This record gives sequence, C-alpha cells and structure tokens, in this order.
Amino acid sequence: TATVTNTFVPGSLQVTKVINISAVGTVTIPTFSITITGPSYPTGDTKTISVNGTLTWTGLIPGDYTITEADAGTSWTETVPAGPVTVVAGQQATATVTNTFVPGSLQVTKVVVLTGYLLPNNVNEIFTIIVTGPSYPGGTPLTFHVVNGLLTDSPQTLNNLIPGPYTVVETTPVDGMWTVAGGGGVNVVS
Repeated sequence: TATVTNTFVPGSLQVTKVINISAVGTVTIPTFSITITGPSYPTGDTKTISVNGTLTWTGLIPGDYTITEADAGTSWTETVPAGPVTVVAGQQATATVTNTFVPGSLQVTKVVVLTGYLLPNNVNEIFTIIVTGPSYPGGTPLTFHVVNGLLTDSPQTLNNLIPGPYTVVETTPVDGMWTVAGGGGVNVVS
C-alpha cells in the first residue's frame, strides 16, 4: 500500500492602513472600510479600521486580489494599490492603503478707510480680528497694522483648517475713532 497526501497551502494578505493628518485642531477620524476581492472572496470581504495599523486576511486561495476602499468623504483622499495584489501559497502578500486628510484655508482681508483724515500719513493703528471655528474653538487672533496711513499686513491666511463653519469678528479698536463693518460667518471647505 502507498499513501499520497496533498495538503492545500493557503496564503495571506496583510493591508497596512496609513492615516495622514496635517490640520490645526482635533480631526475626527472616520471608520475606513477596506474590501478585498479575489479567489477566496469573489464578491468581496470587508474589514474596518480607524487607526494606523494592519488588517490581515488568512487562509486565502492563492491568486490575484483587488483592494478597494469605500469613499470616506470629501475631506479625505484614498490611495489603494493600482492593480491586483498577488497572494502566493505559503506566503503573506502586503499592500498599503493611505488616507490623507484634506484641510481647508481661510483668507481674511482687512480694509481700512481713511476718509476724513486731514493727515492720513500720520495714522497708526492696530486692528484685531478673531476667527473661531472647528480648528480654533476658542478663537485665534489675526492682527493687522496701519503704519503711517498704510495697511501693512493684509490679507492674512489661516491654513490647515478643519472644514466647517467659522466666524470672523473684529474687536472694536479701543480709541473709539473707528467703526467696524463686515465679518460674519464663512464655511471652510476641503
């Protein structure tokens, strides 16, 4: 008698999740859904993750697997492997899925009207505008300077902002020589 034994040798696939965030403030990280489709999962198998880390599929039939990720919204870009990843018997294939947060920006322009001044070249003033929103829940000041009648630092831009509603409010100058108009609400988008 003789015995011939065949043992199936599966492979595995490890997907590394990389989350890139470059924004002022605390960004809420969504749950990302990653799906592999291939010989073991012809209709796909999905796992979720919301941190930098890895997801592993074991016991896979060797072959080509496509990796996709559900759209995480306009505030995130997704980068998945451009083509299928090949799983080989007895080995672990690897791939990386990267999500990058897309911040917005806000440009604040200060306009100073010197109408009625006899000697506008002698005007020196400091104006403060407070911007409040998701990146700056307690507000952040922007300071604008008029030196010898010239506005020296307008516009100013806040970058790497979490998208959402912001308010722009100017504090009234303490000398009482100015009226304030403008500002209000603005929506920052990715």
